[in-house]
Amino acid sequence: MRWNGAPQLVDRLAWSLTSTWTYHLYGSDHLREACRRSPTGTAMLILWHRNLLLLAGGIRGQGMHIAALVSRSGDGALIAVHLERRGVRTVRGSSHRGAAAAAKELLVAAREGYHPAIAIDGPKGPALQTRTGPLEIARLAGLPIVPLAARATSELRLPTWDGMRVPPPRAHVVVTFGTPLWPAATTPDAATLERQRRNLATGLYDLEAQASRLAKQRDEFPTSRHLSWLQAPVSSFK
Repeated sequence: MRWNGAPQLVDRLAWSLTSTWTYHLYGSDHLREACRRSPTGTAMLILWHRNLLLLAGGIRGQGMHIAALVSRSGDGALIAVHLERRGVRTVRGSSHRGAAAAAKELLVAAREGYHPAIAIDGPKGPALQTRTGPLEIARLAGLPIVPLAARATSELRLPTWDGMRVPPPRAHVVVTFGTPLWPAATTPDAATLERQRRNLATGLYDLEAQASRLAKQRDEFPTSRHLSWLQAPVSSFK
């Protein structure tokens, strides 16, 4: 998605919208459980890219210290300004640019008491497909992974690669925390890593379905074209 205008303008426009939403959080006990068992007292938060705007405000007022992974693109720079002005620490990088440096910075942030937050199908997709990089970061840090999902009672879906959702002013937004996932302590083989990323994806699908029901939205699950990647046999990953 291309943003036009100065970062300050983008920030003001986004804030004028998100500040009017009412948030309803479910499953916060999952996050508390993960933090109690985590060696750093923090957890890695995983979400779909299309829910970025919905969740940016939903966790803002919970007293949580967040370190969000943001791409190094021009669009990412504008998003980073908005997040930083709202108290979110940003880490610049993606699977295409600056991945190693970003991973190290996220590990440091976790040890400093921040929850790393990653849109696991970003920055450019394919939409609703999990990547393996965040799983490896969580394994190295010993961090539990807590999936996040969100739906609003009313939404506009933008014509972007991720189908980003934008609720109108004064909408009600449901945010759900999922059951914590713990990565393997040792380096997994390719097939095991593939199973882990698929399990994470199906967990996110189910969690978003739960959020959809709570927000009274009918489209609970992704379309078949978004699920076709799951049909490849795991045994082919060696």
